[in-house]
Amino acid sequence: MKPTMLNINKAKSLLRAMAEVSAWKPGAAIAAEEASRKHALGISGDELADIEGYMSTQGWLEAAVGPAGARTLTATGLEVAQKVRP
Repeated sequence: MKPTMLNINKAKSLLRAMAEVSAWKPGAAIAAEEASRKHALGISGDELADIEGYMSTQGWLEAAVGPAGARTLTATGLEVAQKVRP
């Protein structure tokens, strides 16, 4: 993912959506595609994979766990998500 402002904003919006789906609990397994769909972000496919990779490099997500590539939010990810405006 090229770190443009648009892509970074999409990553932060997805991060907040994932935090809301997890009920703001660290360690809960969340599928990014499901969070994107529930919050009508319109992020899917290759773009979603790129954004998830960026979020992992930032330390916001941990490696894939559970069914369908669900990931867990880190404490850092939850902290950043709280600062993102809905």
